[in-house]
Amino acid sequence: MYQRLMYQKFFADKTVGLLDEIWLDPNRDALEVRSIFALWLIRTHTEVWGGRPLDTTQEIYVDFPEWQDFNAMQTIDELVKFGIWGGVGRASKIPKDGGMDNPEWNLTHYIEDLSMNNPDNLIFHVRHSLSFHLPKDTAPPDWVTTKAFAICFYYGLWQATYHALKTFVLIDDKQVQKEKPCLWIEWDKQSVSIYNRGVVMEEHLDGNLITTDREFFDAFLRKTDEFCHWNEIDEVFRIDGPQPADIPDTWRLVIRKEKQDVQS
Repeated sequence: MYQRLMYQKFFADKTVGLLDEIWLDPNRDALEVRSIFALWLIRTHTEVWGGRPLDTTQEIYVDFPEWQDFNAMQTIDELVKFGIWGGVGRASKIPKDGGMDNPEWNLTHYIEDLSMNNPDNLIFHVRHSLSFHLPKDTAPPDWVTTKAFAICFYYGLWQATYHALKTFVLIDDKQVQKEKPCLWIEWDKQSVSIYNRGVVMEEHLDGNLITTDREFFDAFLRKTDEFCHWNEIDEVFRIDGPQPADIPDTWRLVIRKEKQDVQS
């Protein structure tokens, strides 16, 4: 295991320089905005797994200068677009087998129809279909403008979007959909929570559910914790979930910051 991790670190370290060449290419701006964000994610992941520390206090506008004047609400609204794009992309790649009665085939078919009929407003229509909304009465916490939050939020939102879309295609009564949104976000000064409707099985309730999303978050947070420890930063990111929420047939993922003992 140790040898495999060392090989991964070695290749990531050698690859990040190549990605820097692309990132710093003046023609990069010719790419679609979501492609630029995807490139940023790949470059940042490779830096982290190659051994470069991820400064948990660094603002995302360092890499996206056009976001420099964005407040916290504007930043999170931009991140929402990319997260929903990620969920739509995952939904569109489901194998088209099982016939018309297969919910997963229906989901793929729904995305295809939406893309064909609304190519310029796909994200708007997905948000509308899921009755997605952000809180309007309170501002999000200031730290949503950091790189570390952007990564956590992107992966949390795209998996929630995928499962929300999957739930949406199973709902026959659209009045129920209007009354009970499939995807929404809540926040306070300490946390940002992503909710999505989805089937909760009895085996999910024991609190021992391990998913690839959870494994990724654990690995990523270990890297951010290293930076905080060596730089004596007393606030670290934490992620709870994905796990069943207190609301029936609903999942919740919480991104939060908490104090830690810098001497530990």
